[in-house]
Amino acid sequence: MKRLVQKAIIGAAVASLCLHLSPLQVIALESAAAGPAVGLYSDGSIIVELDRLNASIRAPKEIHRAKYIFGLPRKAPDKRWMESDKIPIAHSQWETNGQRYTQTVLITRLNPGELVVEGHQPPDAVVLVQIKGENLNNVYSEGTAEFAVQVEGNELHLGLYDGLVRATNSPLPLAVVEIAAEGIATTNGFKLQFRGNVPPLHSGAMTIKIPLRKLDTTAEIDRLRELEFDEEVKRVKQFWNGPARKNPGLMLRFL
Repeated sequence: MKRLVQKAIIGAAVASLCLHLSPLQVIALESAAAGPAVGLYSDGSIIVELDRLNASIRAPKEIHRAKYIFGLPRKAPDKRWMESDKIPIAHSQWETNGQRYTQTVLITRLNPGELVVEGHQPPDAVVLVQIKGENLNNVYSEGTAEFAVQVEGNELHLGLYDGLVRATNSPLPLAVVEIAAEGIATTNGFKLQFRGNVPPLHSGAMTIKIPLRKLDTTAEIDRLRELEFDEEVKRVKQFWNGPARKNPGLMLRFL
């Protein structure tokens, strides 16, 4: 009972303070209470507060802010929406130069089990990002995307090898990228670039899998590779449609 009362007091305090804080401060505050909440900007980039001791990114601060950037059109999306008010799967869509880009973001976990554990994200939480490009033109048209990572505003120099993204001089995988080999334009730099010459009225897609905790073993990395986007969409929907699921906004929200 005492623990329940403490949780209620903390929850009320968070709700009250959130009325006076910026979106980033809200993310930081809620991270302390319920695990690393993920925020989604209108340009498609995502931001999360990470625990230095457990995160896949090294940083000097105990809690640091990591931002993941995908090179989507530099304008507000034409529309963005959650799957429903109960299911935290975020969609954003842009149209530019006859190309329609649709980004879908969700949070799952590496292993079987509940997607929320005692009000927190699980220790093996993973963000999945799918970017789909559709050529609406009657001629071939180039679709593009990028992947960049910033820690406290500082860009990391990245390398892509065999689908794994790592920061320079770090063995820790930051992400797995799934895309056809011919769609990879650069494999080293502050921005990994992807592009494809898409036939008229056709589409292509890429998926980026971002672990929110460091992966210590080859088995964990292999498991990350094996996550199937469509299967994880089903898993997230099934979980959040279950009984007594509450506060999906603590896990994923628009900023």
